[in-house]
Amino acid sequence: MLSSTRLGRHFNLSSVKMNLILAELGWVEKYVKGWVPTDAGNALGANVREMRNGTPYVVWPESILANKALGSSVGEQTGGGAALTAEVATAPEPEAACKPEPPSADAAREADPAKRATANGKAAPTRAGAAPLATPVASTDASADFRTRFPATFRTQDGHMVRSRAEVLIDNWLYMQGLVHAYERRLPIEEECYCDFYLPGGHGTGGKGVYIEFWGRESDPAYRARKAKKQAIYAKHGMRLIELGDAEIERLDDVLPRMLLRFGIESV
Repeated sequence: MLSSTRLGRHFNLSSVKMNLILAELGWVEKYVKGWVPTDAGNALGANVREMRNGTPYVVWPESILANKALGSSVGEQTGGGAALTAEVATAPEPEAACKPEPPSADAAREADPAKRATANGKAAPTRAGAAPLATPVASTDASADFRTRFPATFRTQDGHMVRSRAEVLIDNWLYMQGLVHAYERRLPIEEECYCDFYLPGGHGTGGKGVYIEFWGRESDPAYRARKAKKQAIYAKHGMRLIELGDAEIERLDDVLPRMLLRFGIESV
């Protein structure tokens, strides 16, 4: 029989993360200080045992390693695993210091007379060989161009679409911890600037939210300059910021709980 520790060792995950994955699948549930199997877990052959101090834990038959649902959930949690390093190195960043916002449908329509006329139920007038009445938004708007070239194609466990596997790992970690979070939320300031992740303020935080930024291209001088500008914005407005880099991304279970606790946010 396999404990969460042995399961984690097989998938190269900690026992804590392994139990969270099993709980997300609905196979185990928290019980005081330990874990017990659910009916779904029992159907898969789970058994409950106790430590010397009476804390319950769950063990599984080796056949669980071949379970497709478990394999899929582990794959989502690790964000692709082996491909992470390469993806982090090439994760795109906008040219400006802050992440841009795509133009609204109304703004795009107002900028393009053809779309505006169509929206009003009229055909847009055209002349053979005539130059366009307005430059298309996609060719002039850096935000739209950035999102066209670098779409968010990585799906996280909670349904967010993000731009790199490193962001998948962060988003999945927050989700598995039951921490409410937003992705690419605009900062509440005059500058048009967007964070990577935002955790709204709640009990124990003094009502103040916490921002998380992942810096993944430290070898690029231009990227470092944009990073410095964004850090200055956070500092200028006194915002509470957690910064993660390549060194932390593979150790989220170790580093994020401590970083969050400094701001009054407890994790599992």
